[in-house]
Amino acid sequence: MRKKSSLVILTVLILFNFILMINLLNPNKVELLNKDVPINEDGTKILAFKDDFEDGSLGTDWTLFGYGGVGTHTSNSGSYSAYTHRDTGNITSKEFDFSSCKFVYVEYWVQKGDDDFSEDPDGNEDFWVQYYSKTGAWITIDEFLASDPDGEIYEREHRLPTDACHSNFKIRFYQLDGTYSSFYIYDYWHFDDVKIYFERKPNLYAPNLYDEKVTPLSGASNETYNFTINYKDLDNNSASIINCIINDTYHPMTKVDSSDNNYKDGVLYEYLTPLPDGKYFYHFEASDGKYDVRYPKTGELTGPVVSQINFEIPKIKTYGVSPQIGHTTTDFIFSVKYSDQDNNPPSSISVNINGEIHPLEKVDYNDLNFIDGCFYQYITKYSSNNNITYHYNASDGVNDIGSIRYNDSIQIWEIEYFNRQLEGDLYSFSTAINDILLIHQIRVQIIYPDNTFEESLLLYNRITRNDTSSINNKWDWSKVETGEYQVNLIITDISGNIVTFQKGTINKLPSFNFLIPVFLIIGVLAIVFAVGAVYINRYEPKITIKSKKKRKSVSPEKTEYKRESIKYIRETRAVQTPYEERSVIHRTVSIDHCPYCNNKLSKSVLKKIKNGYRVNCPSNDCRHPLTQS
Repeated sequence: MRKKSSLVILTVLILFNFILMINLLNPNKVELLNKDVPINEDGTKILAFKDDFEDGSLGTDWTLFGYGGVGTHTSNSGSYSAYTHRDTGNITSKEFDFSSCKFVYVEYWVQKGDDDFSEDPDGNEDFWVQYYSKTGAWITIDEFLASDPDGEIYEREHRLPTDACHSNFKIRFYQLDGTYSSFYIYDYWHFDDVKIYFERKPNLYAPNLYDEKVTPLSGASNETYNFTINYKDLDNNSASIINCIINDTYHPMTKVDSSDNNYKDGVLYEYLTPLPDGKYFYHFEASDGKYDVRYPKTGELTGPVVSQINFEIPKIKTYGVSPQIGHTTTDFIFSVKYSDQDNNPPSSISVNINGEIHPLEKVDYNDLNFIDGCFYQYITKYSSNNNITYHYNASDGVNDIGSIRYNDSIQIWEIEYFNRQLEGDLYSFSTAINDILLIHQIRVQIIYPDNTFEESLLLYNRITRNDTSSINNKWDWSKVETGEYQVNLIITDISGNIVTFQKGTINKLPSFNFLIPVFLIIGVLAIVFAVGAVYINRYEPKITIKSKKKRKSVSPEKTEYKRESIKYIRETRAVQTPYEERSVIHRTVSIDHCPYCNNKLSKSVLKKIKNGYRVNCPSNDCRHPLTQS
């Protein structure tokens, strides 16, 4: 029994020690999975729009009115989030056609600013979330107060009233007020992970396209050509997509009558555009969100035939180079707007920079309207400061034009790391900046192996022009596992432009934990103790007696001797043990014989055993140690 107990103790101690060591050496991270709402056709929310701003800009899905943008001050997911600040203003989404929907749902994450990562609003600098209703009014669905705690986080989900189900739905994030100075910008509100869902009405029938037309069928390049088609849906579902595809280029179509929502009777759509000279082919595609249709089902329609005229001299409007201050990875963009009232595209268009000619690329290849102008650009990078002279040249094939000469200065930031040193669980960064820009914010970013990253604010201040400054900060390294990591430095200028510098790696070595050797010692002692207990149980047998239900008649001398021996054993052990346990003896031997060789023991040997001495069996063939039980 003792042997089994020792083995159990040994096993438990070893397992306990092993588990503690594993947790100390390799702590696990727990990650929560965020599951998107499943997309289904009927009765389930369908995702219409999602933006986490991880591309670093508002893009074409949002319009900024006032002050704001996208930054890395804080976020709900990833690194970026949108923000408003400084003054009254808002960020408004693009329009959505939810006229055939049953319900519209919106989700978003909002955080009030805090001095730890931006700056906190106060006073009446509240933040509202609103949607545009079918009556043309902005309806407020959330009000976040400047009096709430700084850095407060809000997560919201709403099912909007039915007046959100119309063809011009949009949502906006509106800041009521704010303040700023020539040195600082205050009062930030941040929002992230905007999602818009809709629930469709029953969709049983595929839509139908019919009665297409293009007018005129032929003409000059400066005329406007109108492509039209009717869209019909017996479920009265609007077209989620309807395009006119001209020479394999997609062009979105719009309603002729924006108030016509009776799709059961058919709604007329059009695409208006001038066309350069040439021959054209086209077809139409549409969808109600479930069924996709094409007209014609196969092949292409031909027309129109466009003839070139060339009476007008083209024009170019220059936009200079932007930005003029950056770093070695900044894209410097030379841009120009080319227009021609004959709607003739440029046969050549270029920029001459310090005597080198560079062709310009069209920004939007789907734009065929040269009458109102098309944008062209040239993108390059600079590794050092440059004084540049540049001008633009263009031609429509007959008429050549050129711009005046411009002189600009391209200036490059000089940034250098030094004193990157690990101090316990704090990583110290010192950064020297020879700056030629009004810097608004500096952050350090650590990239993890799964490409996620965290940031720590280094500076929220303004560095004056041509000022060399040292910035010191300590990164909390305690939650980061051992290994090598990439480090980025992120700089934000006063306009909100973000620049990322990648400057090598840092390495965190395993830190010493005094608990590890403690548990190692405990584990070794536990093993020694358990092995010793097993050895003693195995190699030191005990003299025991056998409980007898019936006495046998023996000689008086033996009876007296056994009576004394039994009395002694009962006094030392049996008296302390219940009778039921005394009857269970793991090994039964005679009281006056060696349990190994069965040699009869003398009275002197038995007396020594009785007095607690440890003696060996007197038999030369045995010599096993004997002790009292």
